[in-house]
Amino acid sequence: MVTTMIRHFALPLFVLVVAACSDNTTTDSEADEAAIRNLFARYDVAYANEDLDGWLALLTKDVYWAAPNQPALIGQDAVLGRFGSMFRSFNMTSSHPLGEVRIADGWGVVSATYEVSLELKAGGDPPYHEFGKVIYVVERGDDGHWRIAKAVWNTDHEGAF
Repeated sequence: MVTTMIRHFALPLFVLVVAACSDNTTTDSEADEAAIRNLFARYDVAYANEDLDGWLALLTKDVYWAAPNQPALIGQDAVLGRFGSMFRSFNMTSSHPLGEVRIADGWGVVSATYEVSLELKAGGDPPYHEFGKVIYVVERGDDGHWRIAKAVWNTDHEGAF
């Protein structure tokens, strides 16, 4: 009798619960990945539009920013100190074709390539182009929005800034 109950009731119930959980996880994961990919699309738009405030809003308050051959920047104020003058002095474009996105427990790891172009607004010097690889760690905030928490990259050529 117990075996019959397990076979006819408990086992199908277990399978239904597992299936229901799997579907929700897949949906949440797909929505999170779409939100993370959108984060980087907004990043590139803010960069091109010289929207420093909009760009900074895409970073966590305690962001860790590790550029090649430079000390790490920790926090939005440090990033602002480094990039604020760039936003004021250059016409800029940026693209981040994303590769793999992995998500777990409110965190994501993103691999990408990048290409950046800088041209002095005052003119004179030739435009600067840089491209390379980057790993981002993103964090879902208490407000549900994904932000860049860590960025570590290297360039594919010498002469990088």
